[in-house]
Amino acid sequence: MNDYEARQEAKRERLQERAAKKRRQSRNLAGEASDMASVIPMGQPILIGHHSEKRDRNYRNRIGRKFEKAHELDKEAGELEARAASVGTGGISSDDPDAIEKLRAELAEKQRKHEDMKRINRAVRSKDPAAALGRLGIAGAERQAILTPDVMGTVGFASWQLSNSNANIRRIKQRIAQLERQATEETATLYEGHGLTITDNVEANRVQLDFDAIPPAEIRTLCKRSGFRWARSLGVWQRHRGSNATYAAERIRDAWKAHHEPVHLPDYSQPDANRPGEFPTAKCGAENARTMSAHEIKRGRVTCPDCLALHGEEQAA
Repeated sequence: MNDYEARQEAKRERLQERAAKKRRQSRNLAGEASDMASVIPMGQPILIGHHSEKRDRNYRNRIGRKFEKAHELDKEAGELEARAASVGTGGISSDDPDAIEKLRAELAEKQRKHEDMKRINRAVRSKDPAAALGRLGIAGAERQAILTPDVMGTVGFASWQLSNSNANIRRIKQRIAQLERQATEETATLYEGHGLTITDNVEANRVQLDFDAIPPAEIRTLCKRSGFRWARSLGVWQRHRGSNATYAAERIRDAWKAHHEPVHLPDYSQPDANRPGEFPTAKCGAENARTMSAHEIKRGRVTCPDCLALHGEEQAA
């Protein structure tokens, strides 16, 4: 078991432990709710107007909430169990250090099956299909199934099945070539500045974003929409390597730079270019050479250094 397989197994165990914990909590809550409900006589209504009415309603509501919570926990446990069962079943991951060897084994198996399909098709087109299939070691129910026409009247493997088989073989070959090419690459820093470092981490097979401070909400939202996820153990945002990941990182870089690059305010001593002969509205006529970040302008913090009046795109109401 290599390191990747060990991590997958540890992930499966964590999910199974969380599912088992949810199951225990669900059973305990359901048991508590049943015990509480057992003290109410069968068919006993709430006595309207009686001094016990309010207490009785609250008691029954607590029972209902416990049953609802038990049902939610049971549902969450089922989802965690399904996730645990699916770990490692999504095919051969590029994170696996043995991915190339596994892909070559898969390629050899698919090529063998493809050749078997072609031999079977040649056999069913011969003068004596049954005898030809027998020479291939195919007999009994399997031979009968091959010789039975499908809904389109095709005997043997249809052309689309051979086309799909060829496409899968090409796909695996391309992926092997891609992984072999990646094996020769080295980790590189794609961008560094404005408190952001973008790293193409070949060893981890990730594109990583390292901010020097917690980014604002809009940047975090952009990261999530671009497929990046926060890795708490590493303190970075990351996603699998690839051309799409690099492009997404560049978009996030541009958005991050827009929050830090200075923006020059209008010169209030010059006429408005859109309205010749008129000056922009301001409480003073002094030249304003102050620069501020786009984030400050967006928040309406653009002020004249002389009269402290709000200028810029967002003026005071």
